[in-house]
Amino acid sequence: QIAGLKVYLDYASKGYQIAQTGLSTISKIKRGDFDLHEAFFASLKAVNPTIASSAKVVTALARGVQIVKEVQQTITGLQSSGQFSPEEVAGYKKVLEGLLLQCAETVDELIHLVTSGHYGMSDDERLRRIDEATKAMEAHYTFCVEQSSGLGKLALQRATEGVENLYSKKLNAKQ
Repeated sequence: QIAGLKVYLDYASKGYQIAQTGLSTISKIKRGDFDLHEAFFASLKAVNPTIASSAKVVTALARGVQIVKEVQQTITGLQSSGQFSPEEVAGYKKVLEGLLLQCAETVDELIHLVTSGHYGMSDDERLRRIDEATKAMEAHYTFCVEQSSGLGKLALQRATEGVENLYSKKLNAKQ
């Protein structure tokens, strides 16, 4: 019986060694697969330098600066023209400040799109999102210029009407 148990112990020992080797191999395979996935996802967070220095991004960021300057000039013009009531100035200012917030969000998105570690996406997806943000910035710029121009024309129209009314009153007073 002792000899039989010794043989059985040898078989059990070999079985455990085989199981240990198999489990170790499976663990290595799993770890390798995990490492591959981890490397893949890390590569998605890395930004291609060509994309990061894209002319579209630079142009969109420059548009953001132009919008800020245009909004500042428009608000200053509204306040100094004397053609708008304080309520009108506050309303127009609120609209323009809302535009600035939208521009800031677009600029933040652009910066995150070209900075490694923020978004995990392919180069194609990154380029598509940059195109969308660039189009949004152009739309913001167009809106800003239209608002500024429209408010300038309105101020000029009101000033002209004021002068015409004053001139008309002087003519009527002389008659």
